[in-house]
Amino acid sequence: MADTINFEITTSQPEVAATLEDLRYLVFQGMKGDQGDQGAPGVPGADGADGADGLNGVSPTVAITNITGGHRVTITDEEHPTGQSFAVMNGSGIPDDVKTALLNCFENVAWINDQGQTYYDALYAALYPPVDVLSISAVFTQGEAVIYDTDSLDTLKQYLTVTATYDDTSTGVVTNYTLSGTLAVGTSTITVLYGGKTTTFIVTVTESALPSSYQKVEYIQSTGTQYILFNSILSGDSETRTQYSFDIEFAFDSWKSSYATNIFAGFSTDSGSWLGYLNGVLAIGIGGSSGQYFGDLDTSKHSYQFYYDSGVCNVVRDDETTISRALSVQNETAPFSLFTAAATGAQNTKFAAIGKIYSCTVYTGETETLNLIPCYRKADNVIGMYDTVTETFFTNSGTGTFSKGSDV
Repeated sequence: MADTINFEITTSQPEVAATLEDLRYLVFQGMKGDQGDQGAPGVPGADGADGADGLNGVSPTVAITNITGGHRVTITDEEHPTGQSFAVMNGSGIPDDVKTALLNCFENVAWINDQGQTYYDALYAALYPPVDVLSISAVFTQGEAVIYDTDSLDTLKQYLTVTATYDDTSTGVVTNYTLSGTLAVGTSTITVLYGGKTTTFIVTVTESALPSSYQKVEYIQSTGTQYILFNSILSGDSETRTQYSFDIEFAFDSWKSSYATNIFAGFSTDSGSWLGYLNGVLAIGIGGSSGQYFGDLDTSKHSYQFYYDSGVCNVVRDDETTISRALSVQNETAPFSLFTAAATGAQNTKFAAIGKIYSCTVYTGETETLNLIPCYRKADNVIGMYDTVTETFFTNSGTGTFSKGSDV
């Protein structure tokens, strides 16, 4: 029994890559099987018994040999016992439509024996031979990005483009490379490894404000029950407290209407000064309820500068809006606080604001007293503010848990 596979190819020497036109009328025919055994003689006057089926035919065979610039594919079948062949050149030497046509044919024929997949794999390897990496290049575009000495090397990948050049002259951007090296303050040389080839690039590294055991985040967020008290910081008499000022960046989420005053930062609601929201409007306050209003309920992120001058509290917003309030006698024992400002523990939650704090720096005169960075401790994911001046991590003094923004 002979099996026929409709596939035929003709090409001529010298080596010329096949075209789709070459594949239009291709025929591959399997080798005929051996003659079956003779059937037993029939009873006189009746037909003899059927003979045994012939052996299965043999599938066409595919042989791949290397030639200059590519491979020669030789296919042997019944009609071409010495084989017919064509060249498959490396790189872009053979059109993609020809490759697809050849693979589709071999994938869809009815193979007579179990060697069909082997032949298909051999043809695929010839059409798409593996290429070696000749070299790689790296372009690192840092721009205004700040890279800290505590950052991981993976942080660099968002600014890095690695391109490989292959031995078939093709190129391509790659992503599954590895980086090695150390981020040291100043400039650091980082090595890229891909496909056995290496290259390097330079990165500018800044000393981190945080120890390596802490991760800086965009902000910390309170739901109205979390706040931070700096109990041993910024104490002193009223005259000393008038030297204090602070810069803070925050965004108000919603007004906690259960009490009129929602405070983001300050010293006390008991004869103290604070910045927050009073009756749903941004204000600076003196004491528990008296305030001077900005006149709006702005939920956008803004930066504010809070300072004293000649007995007056002043706040300047980043849109240059300014409000002022005459200063009464300052409470001498209440601590500086974030997300609240109360003289007693029972009042802290009542006055606590709902929102996000992005940064806060406190000054005594011209001296930086607190430089607070939102972060979390890597060992246990506790969220708080790290002070780079005292090298102290301040955490929630209230109930519940702060939430946080993205790592930065």
